[in-house]
Amino acid sequence: MLKKVLFFYLPLILVPFYTLSQSNPDNVLVPAPYDAGFRQYWVSDPSREMKIKGTDIQQERAMLVNIWYPVEPSAAPSPFTRRTYFDFVKEGKYKAISEAYRNYNLEVLESEIFPYFPDSLATPSVKKEYLEAFLDLPLPVRKDALPIQGKFPVVIYHQGAGASFEDNNFLCEYLAGHGYIVIGSSFFSGKGSLGPDGRLTSLEDIGFLLDYLKKYSFADTSKVAVMGHSLGGQGALISFALNSRGINTVISMETTQEYHEIDHPLWKDFTDPVLESDIDSRGGSLLSFASHSSLFALNDLMKKTDRYYVSLPSYFDHNDYLSQASYARTLYLYFLYKKGSEEDEQDIADLKLRQQFIDEKYAEVLSVTLDFLNHKLKGNRAGLIKGLQSSSRENINYNQLIRHEQKPDGPVPTSRELYQMLQSKGVSRVIKTLRRFSEEGTKYRNDLGEEVDKPIFGSTFSYVMVLSLLKKGKIEEARKLSGFYSEIDIHVASRFISLSSFYKLFGKNEISKQNLRYLLLLEPENQEAKELLETLSKKE
Repeated sequence: MLKKVLFFYLPLILVPFYTLSQSNPDNVLVPAPYDAGFRQYWVSDPSREMKIKGTDIQQERAMLVNIWYPVEPSAAPSPFTRRTYFDFVKEGKYKAISEAYRNYNLEVLESEIFPYFPDSLATPSVKKEYLEAFLDLPLPVRKDALPIQGKFPVVIYHQGAGASFEDNNFLCEYLAGHGYIVIGSSFFSGKGSLGPDGRLTSLEDIGFLLDYLKKYSFADTSKVAVMGHSLGGQGALISFALNSRGINTVISMETTQEYHEIDHPLWKDFTDPVLESDIDSRGGSLLSFASHSSLFALNDLMKKTDRYYVSLPSYFDHNDYLSQASYARTLYLYFLYKKGSEEDEQDIADLKLRQQFIDEKYAEVLSVTLDFLNHKLKGNRAGLIKGLQSSSRENINYNQLIRHEQKPDGPVPTSRELYQMLQSKGVSRVIKTLRRFSEEGTKYRNDLGEEVDKPIFGSTFSYVMVLSLLKKGKIEEARKLSGFYSEIDIHVASRFISLSSFYKLFGKNEISKQNLRYLLLLEPENQEAKELLETLSKKE
């Protein structure tokens, strides 16, 4: 029964994805001229070996190849469901790896589609019921359909850390419907896990995939873009920086490094390959998505790259770049409706409002992505790029959303601009600017009516600004800036402590200790920092 109800109900909730072009004329998702076809294969690279920890799997490097492509539109219903994406278990030499990878993906999917369910409600039986119904939802995809005649540009999609390969299936289907060949893979980690690699092993996989695509007459492998989310965005940027296989177009969706300086050790295995490349002389084109608090410091080294930075509000979370996140909220909405309790009415209203605004922002991400690809891979300059303003500074374009508030004497500076001001103008100029824009408060109301920090007054950004001075040995300047933050009720030391605890939780003890040492330069008598550092040192 649940499956039948969901078949009817979920499309109503998911209207922003499929009918935004009709329902919201100010933010158009251009209707796709084609349907999306899908093919899936297991292939092996005999030049490399793989071994999966905790299993008996040791063989030639296997890859699950997923290809979305344009097909003739049809009014006939498609038998394709989300479950179809996971029908890849094979007999023979791929049996063990295909079974293990299917189980991995279903476990990831279960963890990703129930984050809104309270633990008390997410019982095993509820999870099983909703997961099975979710897997049986129909999708507008035609498996193994004949491709449209012609040659189409290629987009390589790389999923993020710990993700399932179809985490952004709507994006892949949408681009296929607009005349792109989208290819993804398992991208198994080079360290022996079933999760994606996002590093040099992925780089080798990308090269293999491009060679594999040459067998298809409809794929134009002379026009290739690589894109990814989170870890996948990092892998995409490494591929771009190293000019892997002549890839000159890259799209990164919140790598998570954007919010910190380039030398942060947590991202060293990502930033080092980029820094060791000829990144300062690299041409090509970059589209980078992140939130308003981004520094974009690594991207700024690409002086000769045609760069586009798109920032989004803080309520658009890390996983909201993925269609999977919207499905998760939709499932919980249906659960609350089905539960039918009056006490849930406000939760339903709040979640529907959040869903509406997040889906609109997701649609903007898709719209800008499509415009960017149309320009860079198809030479179509029309409308490039919706919502973007051109800027004479280093050939960068900015999304209008980056300006969340206007002032008579100019807009509130972006986090990136204030960070650059610190490097070039010094702390006194920064404090003067912060003081001027804090006069009317350090917070504002976002689209959801929530009172949130203006990006330049966010706790993490304030921490990064102070840390930048400490790393350069500018202790007094760091204390001066921290003192000003304290005047406006931003306590930087607390952020040092919370991040150190976070690093400790994930086993990054050396990073945690270094962070605490910097805090003790700022506040030599900080007792909490001393105790935490002592605890970490005793574990050595």
